[in-house]
Amino acid sequence: MLRSKTMSFQRKGLKQVVVAGAAIALALSLTGCSGPERPRVRIGSLPFPGVFTLYAEADPDDLGSHQYAAPLFGGQEVERGTIYTERAGFLDIAHIRMTIDWARYCATVVEPGLIDGRDMIRVVGPDMTCYDLTIAYPDGWRASLRTEREMHARELSAALGQRLAYLIVTWHEIATWHGYKTTIIVPEDGSAFTYDDVASHAVGVRIAADALADRAADKDERTTELLKAELNRLGVVPVSEMRDRIELAKKKLWRGGFVIKRQLDIGLETGAVRPWLVDDEGVGFGMPIATPRLTGALRTSDDGPELRRVEIIADFMERARIAGSLPGRPRRFDVDAHLKLILTEVRAEMINELDADAVGVASLDAHQFDE
Repeated sequence: MLRSKTMSFQRKGLKQVVVAGAAIALALSLTGCSGPERPRVRIGSLPFPGVFTLYAEADPDDLGSHQYAAPLFGGQEVERGTIYTERAGFLDIAHIRMTIDWARYCATVVEPGLIDGRDMIRVVGPDMTCYDLTIAYPDGWRASLRTEREMHARELSAALGQRLAYLIVTWHEIATWHGYKTTIIVPEDGSAFTYDDVASHAVGVRIAADALADRAADKDERTTELLKAELNRLGVVPVSEMRDRIELAKKKLWRGGFVIKRQLDIGLETGAVRPWLVDDEGVGFGMPIATPRLTGALRTSDDGPELRRVEIIADFMERARIAGSLPGRPRRFDVDAHLKLILTEVRAEMINELDADAVGVASLDAHQFDE
């Protein structure tokens, strides 16, 4: 039986959902960001209907044109909604789009710092959080030809954009589980690490990699093309069939308007995630989707700069609860030293507060899906 976390989520009134849009604007005003325009906030949805799930359906044949910046009037983008694919399972369009946009933003912020040879580059992320990157450079970097520095910086910034975007969306799941609210009012712990989130983030990074590689193209137009192609590659199904899959997942992955299984495997150890798929036989693993490595050094050439360290600086109140599970209650979170420990503690808390079988699906090993 689901316990306190689920019940507290259930008791929050519909009125809170109605005022969420206004609260988002206030949350953004508190971040104190500067520099390139940051990605706009997109609101995700749980992959099943319910009063408090913010469930929305997305027609894969009518997703519109991707828009990084918020349109002043209307817009042609379908920014949110659930879809189902034969290879990646349930996907959240909002989470895919936000992952793509954060990769683009992070690459844009990091690249000039690499060219200039800055030892520390700060990226201001969402959720009142900053990311400090420690960079090492080869001897003579600042004296080398600018064209050479630009070439190496372009390659590493694209890779860093993907890693940081995946870290940002993962940190969002961690933060919301610990009580952080994007909208200040509406609780999100009931939607942390749902079974559509991780696959959506992995798909978003994959699309972002191709979009960043095409320097000449209009990024929004290219993202629109790549998203359509990737969903087709993954075997996206019509809305009617998605509804059937949602019903098949009932009592296996969700029940009574609440998630009953969380997916905490983000590929931290393996560099790949296994999406959860459903059919008439049950729930099973799909084929692996590659993810960026979130820990360890990163470089793209022997003659270029190298990422040595990433630290997370969170300024929201709930960061104290995250730090409390770590030795020394650190003020800054070192990704290499702390991320695995934090995820391990989240797993333990979910099992303790929700249910002994709340994390993962035991039957997955026995039911494999073909590619």
